[in-house]
Amino acid sequence: MVYQMKTLRFFIHFLLLVSAFYATHLSAIAQNIIERVEPPHWWADVQNRQFQLLIYGKNLQADSLTVSGRGLKVQALHRLQNPNYLFADVLLADDAAAGVYTFTLYCCGGSKETFNYSIKAAPPTAPQGLSPADLIYLIMPDRFANGDPHNDAPAEVRERDINRKELIKRHGGDLQGVLQHLDYIQNLGATALWLNPVLENDQPFASYHGYACTDSYRIDPRHGTLELYQQLSREAKQRGIKMVMDIVHNHVGDQHWFIRDLPAPDWIHQHDTYTQTTYRATTLLDPHAANADRDRFQNGWFDTHMHDLNLLNPYLAPYVIPNNIWWVKEAGIDALRMDTYTYSAPEFLEQWADAVQRELPTLSIFAEVWDHGTPIQMYFSKNKLNTTDNPQFFRSGVAGMTDFQLHFAILEAVKQPTGWTEGLTRLYYTLTYDFLYDNPNAHVIFLDNHDVSRFFSEVNGDMNRFKMGIALLYTLRGIPCLYYGTELLMQGKTFPMDNVRTDVSGGWQGDARNQFTAGGRTAQENEVFDYIQKLGQWRKGSRAVQTGKLTHFVPENGVYVYFRHTDTESVMVVANSNEQTASVTMSRFAECLKSYHSARNVVSGETLSNLQTLNIPKMSVQIFELK
Repeated sequence: MVYQMKTLRFFIHFLLLVSAFYATHLSAIAQNIIERVEPPHWWADVQNRQFQLLIYGKNLQADSLTVSGRGLKVQALHRLQNPNYLFADVLLADDAAAGVYTFTLYCCGGSKETFNYSIKAAPPTAPQGLSPADLIYLIMPDRFANGDPHNDAPAEVRERDINRKELIKRHGGDLQGVLQHLDYIQNLGATALWLNPVLENDQPFASYHGYACTDSYRIDPRHGTLELYQQLSREAKQRGIKMVMDIVHNHVGDQHWFIRDLPAPDWIHQHDTYTQTTYRATTLLDPHAANADRDRFQNGWFDTHMHDLNLLNPYLAPYVIPNNIWWVKEAGIDALRMDTYTYSAPEFLEQWADAVQRELPTLSIFAEVWDHGTPIQMYFSKNKLNTTDNPQFFRSGVAGMTDFQLHFAILEAVKQPTGWTEGLTRLYYTLTYDFLYDNPNAHVIFLDNHDVSRFFSEVNGDMNRFKMGIALLYTLRGIPCLYYGTELLMQGKTFPMDNVRTDVSGGWQGDARNQFTAGGRTAQENEVFDYIQKLGQWRKGSRAVQTGKLTHFVPENGVYVYFRHTDTESVMVVANSNEQTASVTMSRFAECLKSYHSARNVVSGETLSNLQTLNIPKMSVQIFELK
């Protein structure tokens, strides 16, 4: 009996141990829940038939992955150090049909999980791209208009307080606010809309600007929804307005979901202590640069709360590139603007540009290169020199730059007297460097933006100098970009940058006045608004400015003259930087005047029947259509 009791106790103890083991094992299996699959869906019409799926969940100890149907095939399944991630290489058959496919993940221990994945048909339209015929209107959504106060503080975000008295806080502007003012944007003559990033920035503070992404496939709920973004795109196109999406490859916010659970240690650039970038792109082309400086520029962090991505990780590039393609197709995007272009690895940038443009040949791309010196800017664009056999030379796949060199030149042209190299001559010299670029007309030119001082503040509130800048912006080569509020004489100097990102009065309920209407603007604001609107609408009909060649003459006596001309149309622009009226003898410009005998002043409407001599008012830029 004693023996039998011992045997029974042992058997019970054994059963308890087995029960505990299986309870633990089944609990682990139960945690194998797939939380994310990205991209969320894909398309049947893509050129590159292979794409990567990121699969995320808890403890995904999988042996294999299969997919139903003959349209898709799993080629390989990859694991990284973090067991919560799997990366699958999927092949899309040439005749794959749009529809829903079922993937089955076979986990260790015999369990399995399934998820459905959609392959969509081709989007109804292809990207339209940008050209010098366009005028871009740039908006920081949080500061433009609050069209839906109900989304100001959703429960799921970290920063829920709205405080318009503090520029570093959220103010509540959203996609609905932009949507409600499309007519206003159209009336300015804009044909393209560039929004600062609208993807989720679920940071605890100071992320209103959009450049600290925390979810690469989600619109920030404080801006709206994917459906609202798609609606904005559709309604903009109905008004002849293209969509430009602002993208960031170099960094993400420190609360990004994959930063909080890194797939692998080398997913980001890591250092023993916080290491900030030098912000010196010159180190990449400087033949005398120290290796330490090059490394710190590219691998240092942009800011403490912006983790620097290692885009040479073999699984990160196949994650980022399809993300850009996904948004273009999903939201009807016509152009991409890449932030902090020079900071990412050149090898990645070459791969990215080639892949995106091969997939989307009608898409336009322009990139931010904020540095000093035309050769530096040229180095990062498609140019006449990067066909060299030197393997160290960066072969950029992007023709268009945010043209900071022309920005600096215009500022000097309107702020300083003209000298041998100063003032208008600086503008002239900057344009002579265009021979270096593959296509200087692809550059986006601007007077101000979300990172630099407001143009009206740069000219110290001088209306003559302000109008000079607008006239130059709208008639020089390239694609002009107008920063929201410039037409309303918004002011603000950088340091901090938040000063140049103020609200449009009237965009919020209860504002004292509504600047979106003539009655809510001051007399001076209406004067400038009408001036910008007139030039914007005129520019939409001027083939000479949109597609014409630029021919300019060396500045003399404080006067700079250039022509925009086609075989059938010609526009003459005369800039006078003197503090007195300039009398300009026209015989010098005979090669561009040809058979033209009269001219119409675009702004005043005055017709000049004698083109022998022109009197140009002090500190002004006059635009003439030649007849």
